[in-house]
Amino acid sequence: MKQVTLISNVDDIIKYLQENVPLDFDEYGTGVNENYVRQLFNNGALAFASLDSDNNITGLLVFYISDLLATYPGEKVAIEHIWHSKGRTGLLLMEAYENFAKEQGCTKSFMCAHENSHAEKVKSVYTKSNYKLLESTYIKEL
Repeated sequence: MKQVTLISNVDDIIKYLQENVPLDFDEYGTGVNENYVRQLFNNGALAFASLDSDNNITGLLVFYISDLLATYPGEKVAIEHIWHSKGRTGLLLMEAYENFAKEQGCTKSFMCAHENSHAEKVKSVYTKSNYKLLESTYIKEL
């Protein structure tokens, strides 16, 4: 059985991402790199990880809690930045993230879905979890 817990070791998080997530940005802007991850945590990001019986990371959800979002002034919100998992582990991570956010006084949770090969599946998970589409973002090379 997988355990879900808050983790803070950035090196372990980067190692997991290097082994499981593209470290270059693709045509959709999907991907992460080490500097980005370190900046997230230097600026207060938190992470839930699913761990196997040997305490190896098997899934990850990195997020912020903020009350500085212009569209919801004065409200504390949770904002996901990186979510990677396989199988139902992702749902366990999302549940832990949402419960933690509620405990911290958040009134809203934001989850993103990049337009990549998994977009429709991710959007389906969000709508089944009562998320509503807020906006779409477009990108252009300059």
